[in-house]
Amino acid sequence: GRMLDYSGMSYEKIEKNRGLQWPCREGDETGAPRLYTGGRFQHPDGRAKLIPLPFEDNNERPDEEYPLWLNSGRVVEHFHTRTRTGKIGNLNKFSPTPYMEMNPDAARKLGVEHGKYARLVSRRGDAVVLVQLTQRVPPDMVFVPFHFHECVNRVSLGLLDPHSRQPAFKQCAVRVEAIEDQTAAAVRNRAARTF
Repeated sequence: GRMLDYSGMSYEKIEKNRGLQWPCREGDETGAPRLYTGGRFQHPDGRAKLIPLPFEDNNERPDEEYPLWLNSGRVVEHFHTRTRTGKIGNLNKFSPTPYMEMNPDAARKLGVEHGKYARLVSRRGDAVVLVQLTQRVPPDMVFVPFHFHECVNRVSLGLLDPHSRQPAFKQCAVRVEAIEDQTAAAVRNRAARTF
């Protein structure tokens, strides 16, 4: 009766079906690719139990000194902090170094160029990133993959949501600065690739 019910699974059935989706209850060995399609939840009355919580806005917002949102996230080439992918040549060929996606219009105003290194600065620290200009991000935001932990961890916000305890990695204000000495920037960026 639990959602995590795999009482109907066996290695033989998994092999025979080339995989099974759980829940897979005894007597219904076909598996269930989607929960709650019958409109009933696991509670006796069949209804979902939702607990509303008050919203607490404890996040940082862009301002004059730090005018951009930092959005950190995943890219397809890497797994978490690259512990499984950091030494795989083909994956590193496509995502070899800490970088930042930035809107071309925002970059132009700051004198930041595609393919050059820039300094990403927050109230907590800074990082040197390779600039990739793209229309995928709006002018008031930059995107930095979190896989290079010595990069984004220097600038991201460590506040936790009071209820879920999830970190506020996407509510961080930053600024971007052009870097004159590209050689020194490359050395610092390379150091952030280690894991």
